[in-house]
Amino acid sequence: MGEMSSSATLGDVAALLLERAKSPALGVDDLGSKNVRVVEAKMGLSGVAGSIVVFEFSATKPLLNPMGTLHGGVAATLVDELTTTAFMAAEAVQQLTNGADTVKMPGSASVTLNMEYTAGGRPGPPISLICTVDRAGKSLTFLGAELWQDGPGKDGKRVLIARGRHVKNVMRDRPMSLPAN
Repeated sequence: MGEMSSSATLGDVAALLLERAKSPALGVDDLGSKNVRVVEAKMGLSGVAGSIVVFEFSATKPLLNPMGTLHGGVAATLVDELTTTAFMAAEAVQQLTNGADTVKMPGSASVTLNMEYTAGGRPGPPISLICTVDRAGKSLTFLGAELWQDGPGKDGKRVLIARGRHVKNVMRDRPMSLPAN
Protein backbone atom coordinates (compact mmCIF):
# COMPACT_ATOMS: atom_id res chain seq x y z
CA MET A 1 0.00 0.00 0.00
CA GLY A 2 1.54 3.31 -1.03
CA GLU A 3 -0.94 5.73 0.55
CA MET A 4 -3.47 6.00 3.32
CA SER A 5 -7.16 6.23 2.51
CA SER A 6 -10.41 6.15 4.45
CA SER A 7 -10.71 2.43 3.66
CA ALA A 8 -7.23 1.61 4.99
CA THR A 9 -7.13 -1.12 7.61
CA LEU A 10 -4.98 -1.06 10.73
CA GLY A 11 -2.74 -3.73 9.19
CA ASP A 12 -2.33 -1.71 5.98
CA VAL A 13 -1.36 1.45 7.86
CA ALA A 14 1.01 -0.41 10.23
CA ALA A 15 2.74 -2.02 7.22
CA LEU A 16 2.99 1.37 5.49
CA LEU A 17 4.51 3.02 8.57
CA LEU A 18 6.96 0.14 8.95
CA GLU A 19 7.94 0.47 5.29
CA ARG A 20 8.31 4.26 5.54
CA ALA A 21 10.53 4.18 8.62
CA LYS A 22 13.53 6.35 7.74
CA SER A 23 16.10 3.70 8.58
CA PRO A 24 16.23 0.40 10.39
CA ALA A 25 16.90 0.78 14.10
CA LEU A 26 20.60 0.83 14.94
CA GLY A 27 21.45 0.45 11.24
CA VAL A 28 20.65 -3.27 11.27
CA ASP A 29 18.54 -4.20 8.23
CA ASP A 30 17.05 -7.18 10.06
CA LEU A 31 15.23 -4.79 12.44
CA GLY A 32 13.41 -3.11 9.53
CA SER A 33 10.73 -4.01 7.02
CA LYS A 34 12.99 -6.52 5.22
CA ASN A 35 12.62 -8.91 8.17
CA VAL A 36 9.62 -7.58 10.12
CA ARG A 37 6.09 -7.94 8.73
CA VAL A 38 2.52 -7.36 9.87
CA VAL A 39 0.56 -10.62 10.10
CA GLU A 40 -2.63 -9.54 11.87
CA ALA A 41 -4.26 -6.35 13.13
CA LYS A 42 -7.50 -5.35 14.81
CA MET A 43 -8.79 -1.94 15.87
CA GLY A 44 -10.16 -1.57 19.39
CA LEU A 45 -13.93 -1.61 19.80
CA SER A 46 -13.92 1.99 21.00
CA GLY A 47 -11.13 3.29 18.78
CA VAL A 48 -7.40 3.43 19.44
CA ALA A 49 -7.48 1.77 22.88
CA GLY A 50 -7.80 -1.98 22.58
CA SER A 51 -6.08 -2.09 19.18
CA ILE A 52 -3.76 -5.02 18.49
CA VAL A 53 -1.08 -5.42 15.81
CA VAL A 54 0.83 -8.68 15.46
CA PHE A 55 4.23 -8.49 13.81
CA GLU A 56 6.44 -11.42 12.87
CA PHE A 57 10.21 -11.58 12.36
CA SER A 58 13.05 -14.07 12.22
CA ALA A 59 15.88 -14.22 14.75
CA THR A 60 18.59 -13.77 12.12
CA LYS A 61 22.30 -13.85 12.96
CA PRO A 62 22.71 -10.05 13.41
CA LEU A 63 19.94 -10.14 16.06
CA LEU A 64 21.52 -12.86 18.21
CA ASN A 65 23.68 -12.59 21.33
CA PRO A 66 26.88 -14.66 21.79
CA MET A 67 24.72 -17.50 23.22
CA GLY A 68 22.92 -17.78 19.88
CA THR A 69 19.53 -16.49 21.09
CA LEU A 70 17.67 -13.24 20.48
CA HIS A 71 19.60 -10.40 22.11
CA GLY A 72 17.66 -8.70 24.92
CA GLY A 73 18.54 -5.26 23.58
CA VAL A 74 17.15 -6.23 20.18
CA ALA A 75 13.91 -7.41 21.81
CA ALA A 76 13.65 -4.10 23.70
CA THR A 77 14.34 -2.10 20.53
CA LEU A 78 11.65 -4.01 18.64
CA VAL A 79 9.16 -3.49 21.48
CA ASP A 80 9.96 0.25 21.46
CA GLU A 81 9.68 0.62 17.68
CA LEU A 82 6.75 -1.70 17.02
CA THR A 83 4.49 -0.69 19.92
CA THR A 84 4.94 2.89 18.71
CA THR A 85 4.12 1.80 15.14
CA ALA A 86 0.97 0.01 16.36
CA PHE A 87 -0.15 3.09 18.31
CA MET A 88 0.54 5.49 15.42
CA ALA A 89 -1.25 3.20 12.95
CA ALA A 90 -4.32 3.02 15.21
CA GLU A 91 -4.27 6.83 15.56
CA ALA A 92 -4.12 7.20 11.76
CA VAL A 93 -6.94 4.71 11.12
CA GLN A 94 -9.11 6.45 13.74
CA GLN A 95 -8.57 9.82 12.02
CA LEU A 96 -9.22 8.36 8.56
CA THR A 97 -12.38 6.66 9.81
CA ASN A 98 -13.53 10.05 11.10
CA GLY A 99 -13.02 11.54 7.59
CA ALA A 100 -9.72 13.39 8.00
CA ASP A 101 -8.13 14.75 4.81
CA THR A 102 -4.78 15.02 6.59
CA VAL A 103 -3.63 12.62 9.27
CA LYS A 104 -1.98 14.40 12.19
CA MET A 105 0.39 11.99 13.87
CA PRO A 106 1.12 13.19 17.41
CA GLY A 107 4.72 13.51 18.51
CA SER A 108 5.63 11.03 21.22
CA ALA A 109 8.46 10.17 23.56
CA SER A 110 9.02 7.15 25.75
CA VAL A 111 8.43 7.67 29.47
CA THR A 112 9.22 4.09 30.48
CA LEU A 113 10.09 0.87 28.71
CA ASN A 114 10.17 -2.21 30.91
CA MET A 115 11.12 -5.69 29.74
CA GLU A 116 10.71 -9.09 31.36
CA TYR A 117 12.62 -11.93 29.71
CA THR A 118 11.34 -15.48 30.16
CA ALA A 119 13.06 -17.61 27.47
CA GLY A 120 15.60 -17.32 24.67
CA GLY A 121 14.32 -16.66 21.16
CA ARG A 122 15.92 -19.09 18.71
CA PRO A 123 16.82 -18.91 15.04
CA GLY A 124 14.36 -20.92 12.98
CA PRO A 125 10.67 -20.58 13.75
CA PRO A 126 9.37 -17.01 13.33
CA ILE A 127 8.88 -14.90 16.43
CA SER A 128 5.51 -13.18 16.90
CA LEU A 129 5.49 -9.77 18.56
CA ILE A 130 1.97 -8.94 19.73
CA CYS A 131 1.59 -5.20 20.32
CA THR A 132 -1.40 -3.81 22.20
CA VAL A 133 -2.67 -0.30 22.83
CA ASP A 134 -3.92 -0.82 26.37
CA ARG A 135 -4.95 2.75 27.12
CA ALA A 136 -4.75 5.90 24.99
CA GLY A 137 -5.19 9.09 26.98
CA LYS A 138 -4.71 12.73 26.05
CA SER A 139 -1.08 12.89 27.15
CA LEU A 140 -0.07 9.32 28.08
CA THR A 141 -0.49 6.09 26.17
CA PHE A 142 0.08 2.66 27.69
CA LEU A 143 1.31 -0.04 25.32
CA GLY A 144 2.04 -3.71 25.82
CA ALA A 145 4.00 -6.34 23.95
CA GLU A 146 4.62 -10.07 24.10
CA LEU A 147 7.13 -12.04 22.05
CA TRP A 148 6.15 -15.67 21.36
CA GLN A 149 7.79 -18.48 19.41
CA ASP A 150 6.80 -22.07 18.62
CA GLY A 151 8.69 -24.37 20.96
CA PRO A 152 11.18 -27.08 20.04
CA GLY A 153 10.31 -30.73 19.98
CA LYS A 154 7.23 -32.69 19.04
CA ASP A 155 4.74 -30.79 21.21
CA GLY A 156 5.63 -27.46 19.55
CA LYS A 157 4.04 -25.48 22.39
CA ARG A 158 4.40 -21.74 22.04
CA VAL A 159 6.98 -20.23 24.35
CA LEU A 160 6.78 -16.72 25.82
CA ILE A 161 10.17 -15.13 25.14
CA ALA A 162 9.60 -11.69 26.65
CA ARG A 163 6.96 -9.26 27.80
CA GLY A 164 7.25 -5.48 27.52
CA ARG A 165 5.41 -2.48 28.89
CA HIS A 166 5.85 0.85 27.13
CA VAL A 167 4.45 4.17 28.35
CA LYS A 168 4.60 7.10 25.93
CA ASN A 169 4.13 10.81 26.42
CA VAL A 170 1.86 11.87 23.55
CA MET A 171 2.39 15.44 22.33
CA ARG A 172 -0.73 16.23 20.36
CA ASP A 173 0.31 19.89 20.20
CA ARG A 174 3.30 18.91 18.00
CA PRO A 175 1.84 16.69 15.28
CA MET A 176 3.41 15.54 12.03
CA SER A 177 0.95 15.88 9.16
CA LEU A 178 0.62 13.17 6.55
CA PRO A 179 -1.69 13.46 3.53
CA ALA A 180 -4.49 10.92 3.61
CA ASN A 181 -4.02 10.29 -0.12
